Amino acid sequence: MTPGDMAHALAQLPLFRRRWFYLAMALLLAGVLLALGRVSLTALAPFLGFTALFQAFLFLFPLWAARRTVASMPDRTMRYRADANEITIETAGSTVTRSWNRITQFREERTAFLMWVGPKTVWFVPKRAFSTAQTDWLRETLRRESKSAGKRGLSLITIWVVLVLMFLIFWLFLDRTGGKH
Repeated sequence: MTPGDMAHALAQLPLFRRRWFYLAMALLLAGVLLALGRVSLTALAPFLGFTALFQAFLFLFPLWAARRTVASMPDRTMRYRADANEITIETAGSTVTRSWNRITQFREERTAFLMWVGPKTVWFVPKRAFSTAQTDWLRETLRRESKSAGKRGLSLITIWVVLVLMFLIFWLFLDRTGGKH
């Protein structure tokens, strides 16, 4: 396991995968507010500062967390086994096994499989741990045996849009009440 493997896996989680969307939405919001002349650049500075911090978190956290995780591992050798009933990951001093029906969702990437084994627990399984035939078998087994987790991504985008709209409504309310004095 390398920090690059781990960072790539973390970057594929829904929050981090949407980082470009969040950046585009923040810039669009700031651009619209500036273009409408409703707010000055100095008044928008707190929003831009928060957005910059949030974007720094989205782009840098996967790499930082991956480096810390891999550095804390006493032995970076991991062994993966899969059979008709389950998948097993072995490390020095630890063996974790999950039956296929306990995997709620999976996603295939160019170099790895991401397997959700809990609500917030994702296993990163590099394809290089298996031969081509085993990788094909693993892909078909995951498609056939894993549960469907639903459309969680849509709800995250909906929450984000609602928060932006609440921000705009709050901003307009404060602007109206501040202008009457």
